[in-house]
Amino acid sequence: MGRLNVAVVAGLPLASAAYLWANRLLPTHLPLRPEAEIQAFFAAWALALAVAGLLRPARAWPLLWGVGALLFGALPVLNALTTQRPLWRSLASGDAIFVGMDVACAALALGLGAMAWRARKPHGRAHTRQREA
Repeated sequence: MGRLNVAVVAGLPLASAAYLWANRLLPTHLPLRPEAEIQAFFAAWALALAVAGLLRPARAWPLLWGVGALLFGALPVLNALTTQRPLWRSLASGDAIFVGMDVACAALALGLGAMAWRARKPHGRAHTRQREA
């Protein structure tokens, strides 16, 4: 059950980031583009399930949260490279939607990164007792 928890809880933000990456990278004229974006979401989530199935939860949590943090953290850079609306232009023109999206992605990256950092360290008395034994 722990592995499924990892896949669902840590895999969902990772899959959401993959969806946004697909939104930026897939050609706009691609037939069935919305379906391809959804396929990217579920492919990333399936990959998270595979990782969670192969690794112990103690290793899978920080890995999946870390990958999610990297994907969300790089989204504002990808946005700047692939659109005419990088953060500095959005700020200058007062485009709150694009500013909000870039800021939200950065905040998610920081939160997921903090969770990855926290999950990689043993904490609590139970871990201390195990090391002493």
